[in-house]
Amino acid sequence: MAGAAVAGFQVQAASLAADTPRDVTSNGAEPPAFSRLAALHRGQTPAGSDACPAARSIPTQVLAQQAASALVDAGFPVVRATTFEVEGVHEGAWFGFAHDAVVRIRPGRTDIRVAARDRIRPDGGAACRLAGKLADALEAAAR
Repeated sequence: MAGAAVAGFQVQAASLAADTPRDVTSNGAEPPAFSRLAALHRGQTPAGSDACPAARSIPTQVLAQQAASALVDAGFPVVRATTFEVEGVHEGAWFGFAHDAVVRIRPGRTDIRVAARDRIRPDGGAACRLAGKLADALEAAAR
C-alpha cells in the first residue's frame, strides 16, 4: 500500500516537472490579448497549436453569450465580457494553481488563449488540457 502511494507521488512529480507550455493559444500568429487580466501576463508569449493541439480555433463566430457559457462549462467563471471578448479565471483545487482564459470572437473564427498565472512552477500540462476543455465547450455551444 505504501509502495503504491510512493509510485503515485512519483508519477505526479514527473508530470509536474514536464516542460509543457504554460500559455497556449489557438492563434499563434495573432494571439488573443487579455484585457482585465493583462497585468498578470505581461511579457508572456503564448505557444501556438503546434505545441498544444488541443488549443484549436472554432471555425465560426460564436455569440458572446455562448462564449461565456462555454467558459463556465470549462470551469472558468467569467470576469469580463464584451461583444467580442470574454475572459474567465480557473482556480485549481490543488496547490492554488490559477489559469486565465480569453475567448476572442471574430467573423468566421473564434480563438482562445489559456495562461497559467504562475510562471515559475510547472503546471504539468494543465494549460493545454484546459484549452482543450474550453475548445470542446465552444464547439458544443456553436452547434
